[in-house]
Amino acid sequence: QRLGNSTSCCTSSYLLVGAKGYSEVFWKKIQDEFRLDTEIAQHLARQYGSRAMIVAELARSNPDLKCKIAEGFPYILAEVVYAVRSELACTLRDVLARRLRLEVLDWSATVQAAPKVAELLAEELNWDDDYQRAELQTYQELLHNCQSRIAT
Repeated sequence: QRLGNSTSCCTSSYLLVGAKGYSEVFWKKIQDEFRLDTEIAQHLARQYGSRAMIVAELARSNPDLKCKIAEGFPYILAEVVYAVRSELACTLRDVLARRLRLEVLDWSATVQAAPKVAELLAEELNWDDDYQRAELQTYQELLHNCQSRIAT
């Protein structure tokens, strides 16, 4: 109104990515089709909407990717691969803080998950051993420094 624009908003009718085909019970389809635990199926449906099928398919194509990233959380390794391939994640922090949000929820779990996630990122992004170690060390130092600041 302040700018004198009288055009009405039309974005309320646009579907977000993952909304097409989604419903509140969509997680049951994921659970049945991909044989995932209830907690994981519900998380994938909430997090990715109908695109959860892509993440679940990654887990089906490589059963190792069904493994949880951290105890007590429903995140699985297939989400790391999805983050790299579909969301252009390229660092540990991209995945653990920005995509999965584990860093925001639990620093201890993040510290424990970081080596496993770094190893998978190295495979996906063709990091050599030195780069993988440096990425892990840099991220762990960042977490440690943040924890130290809060503790004081």
